Amino acid sequence: MNVRPTAWLGLGLAAVLTLGCSEAEPTPPLAVAPAPPAATSLPETPTPVPAPTADAVKPAESTPAAAPVAFSPDELVEIKKLSDTDQTKAIAQKVCVVSGETLGSMGVPIKMTVGGEDAFLCCGGCKKDFAKQFDTADKLKAKVAALTGGK
Repeated sequence: MNVRPTAWLGLGLAAVLTLGCSEAEPTPPLAVAPAPPAATSLPETPTPVPAPTADAVKPAESTPAAAPVAFSPDELVEIKKLSDTDQTKAIAQKVCVVSGETLGSMGVPIKMTVGGEDAFLCCGGCKKDFAKQFDTADKLKAKVAALTGGK
């Protein structure tokens, strides 16, 4: 019988715990976990993976994709300093259109408007990049729609 050293250690520990060293009530033995199944062999020839085509390669976005965001209490305090209408918009947007940082994480979100389209920044440091990235209302509208799910 081929028993691994760790199994012997487990059996020995169970025996000591069962028999004990004092006259107190014996402790029930610990269950010894079964050995993991033997590793399966891999196929001898790997499955070929097709190379990506030029159409499949897309450039990286300048800001991270929208992810579920839970505002901290401190971030909500900062957002609550906006008007009721702006609070609703900022909460729907969740993150800065430039950096992707959570709105309210660096103070009161900064409202920016291009061609009648509103968006919020996390801080004044994003103003310069905002001006470069969103020179038209269409670009800003598309970014805000992506962040808010079209709301």
